[in-house]
Amino acid sequence: QDAAFAEADTSGNPFMPAPGEDWTMTYWIKTDSAMANGGIIELSPFPLYFRALQSSSGQEGVEVSTSAAGGPFLSGTFADSTKNGWHHVALSFDGSGEQGRLYIDGILAAQAPMNIIAQADLLNIGSLVGSGGWTGKMDELRIYHQQLDELDFREVMDGTASSLTPNLSH
Repeated sequence: QDAAFAEADTSGNPFMPAPGEDWTMTYWIKTDSAMANGGIIELSPFPLYFRALQSSSGQEGVEVSTSAAGGPFLSGTFADSTKNGWHHVALSFDGSGEQGRLYIDGILAAQAPMNIIAQADLLNIGSLVGSGGWTGKMDELRIYHQQLDELDFREVMDGTASSLTPNLSH
């Protein structure tokens, strides 16, 4: 339930690519517990929210929304046998088709129409994201200025990123 934030580099390295271009955000997550609207990540001022599914629902997972209090347009659960273990989460965006795709552990969990992110100057992580609490760990948050898919995720999940990783922005 701690919090962190990062501001975009205004010298030409924004979090997200130009509006309408492809991108992917990936991270590893381990949820210990989550209350309703448990904030994980928020991009603002767009906004785009990643929230944890409420633990009392009996499942762990993530949901993606464009509203602080609104319902998700994408949602995915973790396998019950590993729900409190480490899971890889990825959201990819097809800029020309305006489709978002949520992947859990490299497998497509949900897809839906998604608005173009016009701007993202601030990246909030943890309790700054919302009123609900999420307790857990996050690792290897990455933003690619490219749409990744199932064929790419095995390498992303197993590999170590570096400054030479193609299309890795942050």
